[in-house]
Amino acid sequence: MPDKKLYSRQEFEELRLNAAREMVKDGKLITDALDIKVRAGRYYWVHQTTWFGEPVLQLPQDMFAIQEVVFKTRPRFIVELGVAWGGSLLFY
Repeated sequence: MPDKKLYSRQEFEELRLNAAREMVKDGKLITDALDIKVRAGRYYWVHQTTWFGEPVLQLPQDMFAIQEVVFKTRPRFIVELGVAWGGSLLFY
């Protein structure tokens, strides 16, 4: 459990990156996370996400990751193929 220390932005980024590096090494966590995704898929978990009321066939964590890539790379264009209902198109 993290302590209740108030971190500077630099300390927070170091904590976050170190935690991510350690998390990748946790084989049981990765197995458990995959199991949850597979089990939840039986209940159409991915279909529960919406953006401005429109269905998005992606998980929220994936959307945030893509948003970070877009923010950091600043592409001139984003081309989305296979649009179902347009929720992710609105998001981007």
